[in-house]
Amino acid sequence: MSSIIELFVRKGALFVAVALEIVCVFLIINHNSQQSAVAEATKEWYGARIMEKRDAYFDYLRLKRENEQLQAANAKILSRFPNAYYTEDVETDTIRDDSLRQRYTYISAEIINKTPLSGNIDYVINRGYIHGVEPHQGVVSEDGVV
Repeated sequence: MSSIIELFVRKGALFVAVALEIVCVFLIINHNSQQSAVAEATKEWYGARIMEKRDAYFDYLRLKRENEQLQAANAKILSRFPNAYYTEDVETDTIRDDSLRQRYTYISAEIINKTPLSGNIDYVINRGYIHGVEPHQGVVSEDGVV
């Protein structure tokens, strides 16, 4: 409490000057029609800007809910596509190379995720151990060995 009193004692002249300025502006606006019109227009202008900012803020808040609704609708629509389902049956094809006596088994797969930002680019495919894929096996695409 004493610090507030000390503040008013030290800065009292400033507080009195600010209070007198506010009273003067109030008197000028109330007793001068031109200044009253200017003050009214200024008040409307600032009020309109504040309302625009408020509306933009609430529109932004509604945007999150609308985005969630659109994502749910998109997921529902995408789940109806035939390619949204996959079968666990794997088509295999065997090729023999008689000169090397080596057998390769090809399993169709799709890349569902990749990590390009790490040192090694890792690909995640939609096939796994139950499909016959084991760790460190080679992956071949149309462009060559991955």
